[in-house]
Amino acid sequence: MTGENFKRIERGSDIKAIKEKILSLQNECEKLYNECMESGVFDSAKHDSLSKEIEWQEYLLWGFRNGMIFK
Repeated sequence: MTGENFKRIERGSDIKAIKEKILSLQNECEKLYNECMESGVFDSAKHDSLSKEIEWQEYLLWGFRNGMIFK
């Protein structure tokens, strides 16, 4: 479930899925950070992509919590 292909399921399961997606993306960021610390090479494009997707998922979560409907 990404910002580009987000589809509505049910409000409760949407919120749960979004929280899981955010956690997964945060774990990917942590892995990227650890790889950077080990190798000394920072993949800024991947970091930017992950950051943007986390921001989008947080926006969706905020919207659902505040009663917005996304179509």
